Amino acid sequence: FAYENDIWWNQSPTYLGQDKPLYDSDGVLVERSLAAPAARHWSRRSAIGEAWYRLLGAPSMPLVTAGEASISAELSSRLTAPPPAVQEAEARTRVLIAAMSDRCDALGARFAVCPIPSRAQVGAAEVAEGSPMDPARPHGIFIEAARAVGAAVLDPLIAIESFAAEAPPYYRRDFHLNADGNVALAVTLHGALDGAKLLPPLAEDAPRILPSGPARRGLPVPAWLLWYLGLTVALGTLYTRTYPKEGTLEGFGS
Repeated sequence: FAYENDIWWNQSPTYLGQDKPLYDSDGVLVERSLAAPAARHWSRRSAIGEAWYRLLGAPSMPLVTAGEASISAELSSRLTAPPPAVQEAEARTRVLIAAMSDRCDALGARFAVCPIPSRAQVGAAEVAEGSPMDPARPHGIFIEAARAVGAAVLDPLIAIESFAAEAPPYYRRDFHLNADGNVALAVTLHGALDGAKLLPPLAEDAPRILPSGPARRGLPVPAWLLWYLGLTVALGTLYTRTYPKEGTLEGFGS
């Protein structure tokens, strides 16, 4: 499973300030000692503390600039004219895919690559000629590298775009697939593996767990109405407790 931000981190010895394994440009693991991750500070053991840490103290993501275009390093393979650091990351990604393919051959296993499309790629307009950015470029890098070594490509792009016509396949703020997006991904994988006869046959009475479309979810009432009722209860209660002689109806009615 490959995602666009994997490309940048393939050339980095650290991830968000923590040591991580690194493979060189020949696909060989760099022998070095890795520092153990530091224990999480007590102030980050709550959701509020973690939110403050990410807002104020988390390591910042470097920016990569190419000409007049500037983008987060994690997304820098979208640049149509990537600078040398990004080219190195892309080269290492191709080498690593080839190394994984060789390792699978040695083990007698079949190697497949599933490139997960980014939120920016799904439903994006066609990129104009000369544009500095192409959100589909990282996806294409994985596919080309997989095909170059004869690996199977399990591409969920069409399935996810189909689901996107009915429901958003990604979270609104987070770039990961949501429940519907993961269903699209599962449908793609199931179809590909089943078509390659890599899955055992299901019994006729076995339950079918893969839906054909996004799940229908949502509140039976508008979200704003719940907020309004919550505020009414909170403010009415506060007024009634502050002015008990006014009465409950007066407190909630005002």
